[in-house]
Amino acid sequence: MTAPIRAFVDMIINMIVGWYLWPSRLTVPLLSWDGVMPANDPEVDLEVERLNGRPKGVIKVHVIQAKELKAYDTLGKSDPFVELFTTKDDMRTTRVINNNLAPEWNEVKYLPVLEKDTVLRLEMFDYDAVNVTSFAGLKSAASLEGGREFMGRAGIPLAQFINEEGLEDELWLPLGKGEWTNLEGPGQGEGWIKLGLQYRALDNIAGDEILHATQGLLMVSIIRCYDLSDSSKQSSYVTVKLEPTDKADKAEAKKASYKQVCKTPTIARNASPRWSNQNKFMLYDVSAKDTLVVSVMEPAMTIDDELGRFTMAVRDIIQNVQVSRWSKEEDVGYVYDDFNIGGKSGKARIELELEFLPYW
Repeated sequence: MTAPIRAFVDMIINMIVGWYLWPSRLTVPLLSWDGVMPANDPEVDLEVERLNGRPKGVIKVHVIQAKELKAYDTLGKSDPFVELFTTKDDMRTTRVINNNLAPEWNEVKYLPVLEKDTVLRLEMFDYDAVNVTSFAGLKSAASLEGGREFMGRAGIPLAQFINEEGLEDELWLPLGKGEWTNLEGPGQGEGWIKLGLQYRALDNIAGDEILHATQGLLMVSIIRCYDLSDSSKQSSYVTVKLEPTDKADKAEAKKASYKQVCKTPTIARNASPRWSNQNKFMLYDVSAKDTLVVSVMEPAMTIDDELGRFTMAVRDIIQNVQVSRWSKEEDVGYVYDDFNIGGKSGKARIELELEFLPYW
């Protein structure tokens, strides 16, 4: 099979495997007993939001080390790094360790857990600054992806850790090269990776932990906007990002977390849009010294226009105490409200839900 055909076949295979791995969730409220769809029912809206992907907890992943890896570089070494997933939208990456077949990362990553049957999946790659073989057509698209060469994958179901919350365990996983549906792989991979795992449910994180946290995760839900303009043809989308509170601190400004920008889909012809999917975002490595920036944007042919902006210091989010829509109790580090963002009408508002989860 020629390289171009092999690349096309690999692309189709990866797409099909992706459908099995990350099924898109479509939630449709059922009709009531009298055949009428519930209208503006807060309880129905809340349940739809939960089913659309509200995390139940967080898995702490300690990427410790690997051993017996295969050499992929011409000098007999590899430059391995690891990507970790719990959903198609939530991925964390370790640093690259150069010239090493037994790397020790000792990095801790946190990822959301949506379901009890969630599987933590990882892929290992050899980093190549310039990949000569890709230009020569000697490798297929499945093994070469823009300067990185596939080394293997592994997966572990998280049910045991969810059922025994707080359980902290370390384990070695074999690196296979099989499809994701075969967690052990078919034995074609070489080497092992060692992970430490611990799960915590959102409802069991104490308020004192949140108040004294200096770093953690920030869950941002974009719910709706009101009165963006007087035109019924208004189109808009929302972006979410972090900025340093002290912009003069150049060291802070270089943090990788500031490169993370999340974006909702565009809703057309609606001056008061409501987002029901792709509207929940997880921001990682959030510092108490950061500022959350939420911008409502209007698509344009050249440069998109800003319709309004909301900012809030992460420290203020951490210290906020409010009754949660989910627990019906007062939660620390929780914000749910609609905020004025100005806009063309001067009265535009955005409804947000913010939840801070501390690292431990």
